[in-house]
Amino acid sequence: MAGAYQTSVNVPVTVFHPVRDVNGNLVASQAAAVTKALLKPDRTAASEVVTLSDIGVTGWVQAALSPTAPGQYTLQLTSPDFPTADGRFEEYAIVVTSGLAPSAGLLTTLDRVRIRMQFRKTDGSLYGAAEASPYDSLLNAMISEVSDEYQNRLGRTILEAGYVDYLHGNGQSRLPLNEGPLVSITSVETVAYSDNGAGGVTETRTLVAPHLYVGGGLRGQGRHLGVGAVVLLGWATFTRGVRNYRVSHTGGFATVPEGIVGISTTRVVNDWYTKDTKYLLSKTLSDTAISVLSPERIREEEEQALAPYVVDRF
Repeated sequence: MAGAYQTSVNVPVTVFHPVRDVNGNLVASQAAAVTKALLKPDRTAASEVVTLSDIGVTGWVQAALSPTAPGQYTLQLTSPDFPTADGRFEEYAIVVTSGLAPSAGLLTTLDRVRIRMQFRKTDGSLYGAAEASPYDSLLNAMISEVSDEYQNRLGRTILEAGYVDYLHGNGQSRLPLNEGPLVSITSVETVAYSDNGAGGVTETRTLVAPHLYVGGGLRGQGRHLGVGAVVLLGWATFTRGVRNYRVSHTGGFATVPEGIVGISTTRVVNDWYTKDTKYLLSKTLSDTAISVLSPERIREEEEQALAPYVVDRF
């Protein structure tokens, strides 16, 4: 199951689903052919309307819906079978809460945080996945803030998405992309610019034949964690220039790596307990002492967990 999407009751949420053929290439204009099913937290069919549409990035289908009740929904999307596509079946978790909705691209989930905290109701029992608590809005906000902070520090978006990069030719056979790991390359084009005679610029793009290059840093090549690259075959090199290549590609992780989920969850839990006293080594609430990590130790753990995923720009 892909990384969880989070929203609030009656707040629209958009899910993106890639459709590929048996060779892993994205297939365009498949919204009408994708099969959809939405399940409620109890795994029965939900009544909410799911609208599928094609988007500008070739091969990606957008699913939009507005959940009407809290809990964890499951959106099932199935691609067409061969020869149209690979028949891929994917489930997307959609966590719906009451109140404030966090941003997209979350690195942990409300359930993971609450489980780690052993979050309990007044009767001492643990909150279930479909049960809302009075603190969900605050926890979701903290999850969103930590997720945004970490991805800024890493210089990347973690989850898989489609991209269009304008890149500077470097005179080498390998042209690094801005995202990764690489999933697939849709097209590589050379770009030339000229004066259009009306105070603007005309952009002329020429397609590079697919048999002249391969993808480097593919997600399936071991545990590749960095950016992807376009690699020219033979002795060919990319012509030096400014924004003279345009690459359409898909990059990112299918799910958030567990190491990232773990340190993100730890950070949210620690922030929850420290609140405005995070620079103390411990604090006392009533007659119960709660020990927390020092800022230096938090930074050490973050650097150790995040280091493999930091993107170095070329």
